[in-house]
Amino acid sequence: MYVNDVDLSKHCKPCLKGYTSKKITKWTRYEENVCLDESEAKYYYLCGGSYPYKWENNFHLAWKEKSGASFEYSFNEITIRLKNAERIEFSEEDVDLSQKYADRPEYYTCRNWQFANKISKKYPMTYEEYEKRVIDLFIELYPKDKQEEGMERLNGLLEAEPEFIKGLYEDTCFHYDNPQIYSDTCKQVFDDYLLEAIPVHNLNLLLGGNLD
Repeated sequence: MYVNDVDLSKHCKPCLKGYTSKKITKWTRYEENVCLDESEAKYYYLCGGSYPYKWENNFHLAWKEKSGASFEYSFNEITIRLKNAERIEFSEEDVDLSQKYADRPEYYTCRNWQFANKISKKYPMTYEEYEKRVIDLFIELYPKDKQEEGMERLNGLLEAEPEFIKGLYEDTCFHYDNPQIYSDTCKQVFDDYLLEAIPVHNLNLLLGGNLD
């Protein structure tokens, strides 16, 4: 399915709004070199119910376009290989608990609805996800025998300025929101490459650079 929007008042397929592919259907057994060009899409979602029906055997896979990337995914004797694509992982943890139906099992256990919740977020990362990733990337700059010391430096900064990483997150969100200033590449500011190049680099400079 070519997904462009969501409707969180519904679960299962109706919560995903877009075009249903005619190239990949419930009758598909083996296909090769399929070009998914039937519609524009922000995301792609492949869902297949098991037979005989068993919830845990149902197939769910989501991805978005990413030039040069590729991945392979196998589940329950089904294998998919995709080029120029990046897998999007999701789970019940992505459910926004403030949603009206978030306490209903038919909603929060629905993989389609879990994915819909994930992509309905305004930014690719919550602050908590951003904070963890920036810290992980920062620590990876240091040799293993110096990582503890690097973490001590960072903790010292955060004790003095508890909102420091939150400020970095707000700056990253500002870049993301303003393609008219930063061009369309601003939508990549949450990718590891640009996290390393901007907030992590600035954090490292502020703390005196790598420990040799």
